[in-house]
Amino acid sequence: MNNHLNNFKQYLITESPDVNNCWEELKTICQVNSYSPKETILTSEERCDFFYFLSSGTLRGFQYTDKGDEKTKFIFSRQLLFTNYESYENNEISSTNIVTVDESFVIKIPKEKYVDFLSRHPSFSLLMIQLLIRTISRILKRRSKLDLLKPYDRYLFVREHMPSVFNNVPQQFIASYLNMTPVSLSRMNKRYLESLKK
Repeated sequence: MNNHLNNFKQYLITESPDVNNCWEELKTICQVNSYSPKETILTSEERCDFFYFLSSGTLRGFQYTDKGDEKTKFIFSRQLLFTNYESYENNEISSTNIVTVDESFVIKIPKEKYVDFLSRHPSFSLLMIQLLIRTISRILKRRSKLDLLKPYDRYLFVREHMPSVFNNVPQQFIASYLNMTPVSLSRMNKRYLESLKK
């Protein structure tokens, strides 16, 4: 478990070396959790009361459509800080479900303990907000870019910027993320592989 705490420490220190001054206390409120594939981290029926750090693995966020189908909104598989900010900040029920795609390790920081920690280290709040904004901005920017592209260009964009997705994520979730059917995605996979032979 220590290696996942070290991942989190290095992630923070890269942005602010001052984290060293409060790390020993911070790590005491960090909960390292191991998740199997398809396990739920947050549902749209509960309030988000944690900051999360993805140390390893792949996560998928989705919402339910009016027909009850899952619509994948984001996929990420790199070390980053995240939360459902609106739910966390406003004490509202989450609008998004977050589940693991493969075996994942996630650090959770309980809101109550985090607030108490900030009472002694108020400057740490700015760092966490900056990192969280970066994650949200990355997700929204990528989503906005995909929405403007034609189907095959969306496919190529994910191939270029998120190559691990095609190794770790089931095809139906990739298709949902790309706003296309699994059949269309299969055709694009074939087209892409054929282009590599030329």
